[in-house]
Amino acid sequence: MMSRISLAATIAFVLSLAGCMTSPPAPTENFYRLRPGQTPTSVVPQLPVPVRVQRFTADGLLRERAMLYSEDAGHRVLKQHSYHFWMDTPARLLHDYWSARLQDANPTRVGRTRAANHALHGRLRRMERLLSDNRVDIALSIELSVRDDAAGSNILQRRYEVVEPAASDRVVDSVKAFETALQAVHAQFLADFGALSSHVFHAR
Repeated sequence: MMSRISLAATIAFVLSLAGCMTSPPAPTENFYRLRPGQTPTSVVPQLPVPVRVQRFTADGLLRERAMLYSEDAGHRVLKQHSYHFWMDTPARLLHDYWSARLQDANPTRVGRTRAANHALHGRLRRMERLLSDNRVDIALSIELSVRDDAAGSNILQRRYEVVEPAASDRVVDSVKAFETALQAVHAQFLADFGALSSHVFHAR
């Protein structure tokens, strides 16, 4: 009787070892950052007034670090990647990205203290990968507003939406597509702010 028990235990042990040897390793977790693009200063419009960048905000799943994706036909269902994360929350990454972009292009016009009377506020509305059978796109939606503290009102408030194709289905290429989309939003924001300031600030 004891020999049968020992034999059964030995077989169970060998099978468990075999299972451990054949099971695939767990996927590696990946963390991604956003890098500001380098735009020649000569082609970037100057900010008309000093602007301080406030913390960006976001709601729901956009407050978490897991990268979002959608793969249904209408992109109504959002899912979180299990092994692909932003290195910080998307709202904080965008705040840091935007601060760097404005600071590099307009070093004397971006206020780091409350001395600046105008504040840039950002609200992240959408930031996800759109997966289909033959391509991957990214979708980005940001609300940007510039508040005049002295007047107590916004002088600019607009939503910017971009869908940008990724070079491949690799997640890192989606990150690069997000950077391209952010560059487009940055350029459009500066153009909108510059057009507005031509009559708002010059009239003062």
